[in-house]
Amino acid sequence: MEQGKKRALISFIPRLVAAGLVAGFLLLLRMTPDTLHAAGSSGVVAAISLGGLIVMAWVMGDIFQWIRLPRITGYMFTGLLAGPHILRLISRESVATLKFIDNVALSLIALHAGHEVRLELIKRRFKSIVSITFFILLFSLSGVFLFVFFGGRIFFPFLKDAPGRTVLLVALLFGLIEVAKSPVTTIAILDETRARGRLAETTLGVVVLKDVILIVLFGVVMAIGVRLAHPGEVHKGLLGETLWRLSGSLGVGGLVGFLVGGALGIIRRKTYLLVIGLALGLTLLSMGMHLEVLLASMTAGFVIENFTRHGKRFLGGVEAASPLVYLIFFPVASAALNLSLLRDTWFIAVIIIMLRKVMVFVGINVGSRLVEDFPAMRRWGWMGFINQSGVTLALAIIIGREFQEFGQQFKAIALGMIVITDFYGPALFKYALYKAGDIGRKQLEGD
Repeated sequence: MEQGKKRALISFIPRLVAAGLVAGFLLLLRMTPDTLHAAGSSGVVAAISLGGLIVMAWVMGDIFQWIRLPRITGYMFTGLLAGPHILRLISRESVATLKFIDNVALSLIALHAGHEVRLELIKRRFKSIVSITFFILLFSLSGVFLFVFFGGRIFFPFLKDAPGRTVLLVALLFGLIEVAKSPVTTIAILDETRARGRLAETTLGVVVLKDVILIVLFGVVMAIGVRLAHPGEVHKGLLGETLWRLSGSLGVGGLVGFLVGGALGIIRRKTYLLVIGLALGLTLLSMGMHLEVLLASMTAGFVIENFTRHGKRFLGGVEAASPLVYLIFFPVASAALNLSLLRDTWFIAVIIIMLRKVMVFVGINVGSRLVEDFPAMRRWGWMGFINQSGVTLALAIIIGREFQEFGQQFKAIALGMIVITDFYGPALFKYALYKAGDIGRKQLEGD
């Protein structure tokens, strides 16, 4: 055991030195004249920044694993620290340029998440997943809605003199985004810990089902909300566009899943290249057809696993690509988070986060007891529903764009909640999996 730790330390030192050299190089790059960052060189600077971010995140992931925290928390810490709002080793322009690569990584992680939702799992945990999902939706929506509706003018400065219809709309929208949970983080923790058990299965099933329902509800509320915010104007197509995003994403994802399943019967080696190509293709299709890349990718993964004969080979390709994908996605995503938003929104964000935790805890307990589910779900299950990046971020951006009256203030609070929850949510979920017996002590300690 001691020899293993000594070897790990010896191998870690060169990586630490490399990370220090990379940080120094990025600092020098930031201090170079603006002529080096002229039009045409932004892609080169972004590529250099990405390489440096990967090296630094790799080292930080090791450090966080040694102190028994998830590696992805270390990745996110690296992105936030090196990003344009603290050390500024990575510029805003580079973060924006890397967004496409970030979306491809998101697609690959979503493919993995969809693959993990097996029909056998759904049948085995159907009652628990449906019951817990329903009551989390019910309590979270109603609890946050009532708080914002009756306390909005007290706690939200931008609602102090707002008309009643605006308060109603903001309450509805906050209720909706508080239901969202990050399937990306869920699958990353399950993958890192190799967790297998009822808590892991139920949490993943609830997260996926809940976010699909959320996308539908969001489209309906947005269609109503635009009319509430602007009663004298005529707005066409918003509900239809949302329905297209939902049905189109499911349809395209399902079709692509069947096609890739057929290709897996021909391609026998290096399936990770096919998986990366699939993620790239789904990202481009989703952007071009105005679809939800997360939903399309999850559907494709689900179809490959459940309706083709090559689910295991597909999983092998995903797992081969996953370590590098996590090293790209989480640092880049956290580098885009604006920590300065917490200065003005942290108090409101903390209140809503605490209220959400209570509502989720109550929802899980009620839903779990009705189907006589296992006690560990009622005691520890709420810890799996903390993170809010991914879907919450996407919805907050849409709200900020659609509602000029309050959209930017709303987005600032939502982003504040994402910044807070993303840095302790993964650790809580990992602890819950350990307490439920879904991972052993070796996985908890990162051995």
